Amino acid sequence: DCGHGSFFQGSKRMRMANWLTLHVSAAMCATPPDWNLGHQLHHANVGNLGQDDYDWGETVFHTSSQFVAMPAWKQQLWRVLRHPLPFFSLAGVLTWYFKMRLPF
Repeated sequence: DCGHGSFFQGSKRMRMANWLTLHVSAAMCATPPDWNLGHQLHHANVGNLGQDDYDWGETVFHTSSQFVAMPAWKQQLWRVLRHPLPFFSLAGVLTWYFKMRLPF
């Protein structure tokens, strides 16, 4: 909410309170404080495969023809990995605890 500027609302002082709370909570959670910039790009571009402004490294998309062209074992692997239970369980962990923290 602080990254969106909506945790505190009202005056210009509240903007500063949002900024301060964002950086304090980011430090406590070990989240990069500039994460909100990538988050804004994510919301502006999600689902638009024809754009190049946003790194889609967090999710791999395939067209129907690409999926059908895959070997059967690979199709099954994608079905398992993209099922909501493993996807939403692992995606957050892999993104927040590995991608955001490792230097590569």
